[in-house]
Amino acid sequence: MSEYVIIFQVLAALVALFFIFLTYMNTKTWRWLHVTMTFFVFGAAVAFCFYAAMALKTRAAWIKLHADLEKERVLTAQKVAAALAEPRAAAARLREPGAARHGDERSCRRRAGHSLSHQRSGAGLAPLILSLEQHPGR
Repeated sequence: MSEYVIIFQVLAALVALFFIFLTYMNTKTWRWLHVTMTFFVFGAAVAFCFYAAMALKTRAAWIKLHADLEKERVLTAQKVAAALAEPRAAAARLREPGAARHGDERSCRRRAGHSLSHQRSGAGLAPLILSLEQHPGR
């Protein structure tokens, strides 16, 4: 279709010239409001063509981005599946420096003295409730 672009541009220019000529020839029989509105509608149609082209270009970019992200998601899912299939390799990756583990987080909390057990309401798996009220007598 790109080889026909110049043909479409020439045809559009010829249609525009014909429209301007036709409107000019009808100025003798039409009233001024009709002629003015006809030119405004023609200008709005030309502006719409540019806005439609921009919207189509943006949509094509979004479609390409979506396809790229979908490919990346599939590759990531395959890597995760491969890592879960090899438990020893996955465990070795978790031992690498910088990998977050729950044991480290819990031990850090204990060392820092942040025991949250006194703030829990009830026992067991009750939700954590923090109170910001000022107690009387303090």
